[in-house]
Amino acid sequence: MRFLAATDGREATTVLLREYLQDRLAVDDTVHLVHSLEGDDGDAGFGDDQSDLVLRGRESLESLEEWLGERADVETHQLIRGNEPPEDVLQLAHEEGVDEIVVGIRQRSAGERALFGSTAQSILQRADRPVVALPLPEDG
Repeated sequence: MRFLAATDGREATTVLLREYLQDRLAVDDTVHLVHSLEGDDGDAGFGDDQSDLVLRGRESLESLEEWLGERADVETHQLIRGNEPPEDVLQLAHEEGVDEIVVGIRQRSAGERALFGSTAQSILQRADRPVVALPLPEDG
């Protein structure tokens, strides 16, 4: 089976993805781990906040790769190419022919969703393959 697991780089998401996947993987499975940020290819002009997000995403990918790599083939993808994260996730899922997309989802009010959007919600609405939405803790 081929999985795509999307992380926002937060510790709660990393733990949730690891817990969900670790008991479901077989030796011949592949997991594509993805962290996506909006930005331009090769954009060296990131502010400190963006640099922190890149670092946090890389650390999450490395942690997941270490945990899951003992159970299956793992490929990491940190994407910063100007796309919104749902677009990156869905495009990679199509390119890699994954069977299942796994994302964490936070509870938000209607106002928060309208103002900030929801990566997981957008993926759920637009995906052409099964999506598992793992509920994140409220403080996650």
